[in-house]
Amino acid sequence: MFYKRLKIFLKHYYMCNVTIAKAKLQRLKVRTEKDLYGLEYDSMNFIPLTRDTYFTVKMLCNENDLKCPLYRYGGVIKFKENEPSLYSVLRKLAKEFNIYLDYTEIPQ
Repeated sequence: MFYKRLKIFLKHYYMCNVTIAKAKLQRLKVRTEKDLYGLEYDSMNFIPLTRDTYFTVKMLCNENDLKCPLYRYGGVIKFKENEPSLYSVLRKLAKEFNIYLDYTEIPQ
């Protein structure tokens, strides 16, 4: 009985550590991608987040099967900061369509 409980405890402990490690790795990956995006496109003129920009980016993402990095809430346009592919989509928009969005507005 004791060994069975110990085995369950160790399995749960291991799973918790794996979950914590994955979360830390995800945060580190996002910070690294943000820094790389900043180094590559910081000298460009950023396009302000307006209604027209939002609809243009949304249309381009829909046409190219990308996840749109922006959303509108109460008339305010914001970045989807919890999206794992956020910076890869921003990089693709910058390279292919010359749309440089201001990454400094993304909270970390």
